[in-house]
Amino acid sequence: MKKKIAIMLTLILVAGTFTACTAEEKENNDDINTANDIETNVRYTGRLQEEGDVDYYKIQLEKKGKIVLRFKHAKIDSGYTYWQVYLLGMDETEKTGMDVTGEQSESVSSAVRVVPGTYYVRVTSNSYSDEKYILTVEFQEEGEYY
Repeated sequence: MKKKIAIMLTLILVAGTFTACTAEEKENNDDINTANDIETNVRYTGRLQEEGDVDYYKIQLEKKGKIVLRFKHAKIDSGYTYWQVYLLGMDETEKTGMDVTGEQSESVSSAVRVVPGTYYVRVTSNSYSDEKYILTVEFQEEGEYY
């Protein structure tokens, strides 16, 4: 005698902002003019290819809001600063950023409020490591009054 088995799956949808799939960095993105166009709230993997390499990313914002940079990498047993990650305005002035040591497998910058426009993220090395990193530019739109 054959038995029928009923399986019920429940799908739960959660509304809100979350980090989407991971995309890859594309070389040559060594200066502001060749910056990779990226979207906010998406993880991007990259790697500084050699000592002195710089990675630039370009973000276009249509609305005002708040930006936080999130940077992850495999832990390195060293207190040296391996990466310097900064959000830049159109004039290349630093808006927020952080120095990331090998021991900090995940770092988050302070939040900065921004107006619509073009922004850049610059990733450089201090002490060189060829470890892959994951960069996310987290953006949260803010209302009319902030």
